[in-house]
Amino acid sequence: MRKSIILLLLCLSAALFATACGKKDEENGNVTGTPKPTSAPTLTTTPVPTTPTPGNEAADGEPIDMEAFLTGIAKANPNADPDAIVGEILKSPYFALFAAKKIHYDWGSQYLGMTDDSAFLGKGKDACACETAGGSGALVYVFAPEKPEDAQGIADALRANAEPEWMGNEKEGILDGQVCLVIDGKVYFAMYDTKMKPVTGTVAEKARDLTGIFRECLTKDPKASCLSIAEYLVGHQKFNEVYAGAVKEGTLTGFGDMENEVTITGFAEGAAVKPMMSPNLFICYVFRVSDGKSTAEFVDMLRDKANLNWNVCMTADTIITETDGNTVLFIMCSENEG
Repeated sequence: MRKSIILLLLCLSAALFATACGKKDEENGNVTGTPKPTSAPTLTTTPVPTTPTPGNEAADGEPIDMEAFLTGIAKANPNADPDAIVGEILKSPYFALFAAKKIHYDWGSQYLGMTDDSAFLGKGKDACACETAGGSGALVYVFAPEKPEDAQGIADALRANAEPEWMGNEKEGILDGQVCLVIDGKVYFAMYDTKMKPVTGTVAEKARDLTGIFRECLTKDPKASCLSIAEYLVGHQKFNEVYAGAVKEGTLTGFGDMENEVTITGFAEGAAVKPMMSPNLFICYVFRVSDGKSTAEFVDMLRDKANLNWNVCMTADTIITETDGNTVLFIMCSENEG
């Protein structure tokens, strides 16, 4: 009997010990069948490229890395001539406002932005892309010398003769960057604004294109001021050298003449896009019609008072108007002369 009691007590002790151990394991999170992790999980990351592929730079809107850009263009077009390379450069959104330019003219040699071109004139093929519509004068040259050994001399001459303020003082100091590279016997030279960013949206190549850009601007910002719309138009066209400025009710260029002066009223806000140089047949206005006034009647008044011969020595042939709500775009130009 005593032996049976001792055996029973031993069994009970073993059971209590097993229960206590299981409870301890649960409290420590070491439940049977759930192994402990041996290390932290590994995250796989994809490296971000630091140099954009030419033509795909507009994604982040960062200022241009000109050296990286030109190096990429050179590597992508090792056997192309300068004209073809400039064509590739112009495909980039950074150069949406640039245009291919004739470098020297019949009346004498002249390389844009250079004080003296004797060191590189006539030493091979060359091409240029230049931004003159906005008045900065930023440019890129590509030279392919007949003799590869001349490449370094041309590069040195470009650096020595570059004139950042060659377009005048309108935007003095804006061309604060220069890059000059000799790659595979070609010379790549850029004089540019280091804050230059890619242009997004449509770029006008003729006056009539501005109607779509006008609507594009108001779609982005329906409450945009007339001046900001005018500035948007200036920054999205490449056919003329122009600037934007606010205007008020009164006498405005392009309406009436010296013998028959007229006043333009009926708008609460206005801005003009005017050419930097005259004579020039292009003129453009953005108006916001006053509350309570008819937009259609305001447009009819502009057309009636517009003077196609406002420039005296030149005559425009086209009036273009576009409306978006109570905002009016008015353009006078000569479409027959480009």
